[in-house]
Amino acid sequence: CLGWWASNNMNVMRWGDNMRNVAVTEGDKTEAEKIFGASINTWSVNELNSYVNRATDKQAKDLIEDYKNKYNIDPELLNQKYDSLLIAAKQ
Repeated sequence: CLGWWASNNMNVMRWGDNMRNVAVTEGDKTEAEKIFGASINTWSVNELNSYVNRATDKQAKDLIEDYKNKYNIDPELLNQKYDSLLIAAKQ
């Protein structure tokens, strides 16, 4: 029962669908919605980028500090590859 409830109350997002507003795929999506009772809409990756770009370095660094407290992080990520870790934290 819990799985049924969850599947009927969850929000799902798809990023980067290259077949938006195309008759055959929209028809398939409509049929799937009818059968499964769920609608999965799509947003462009550019919309996601606008949110990623809003993340500040301070927010990302705070998240990295949280990572350091919870996980064993490869020392290379904290030194030579720190910029990559910072970008990933923003994402």
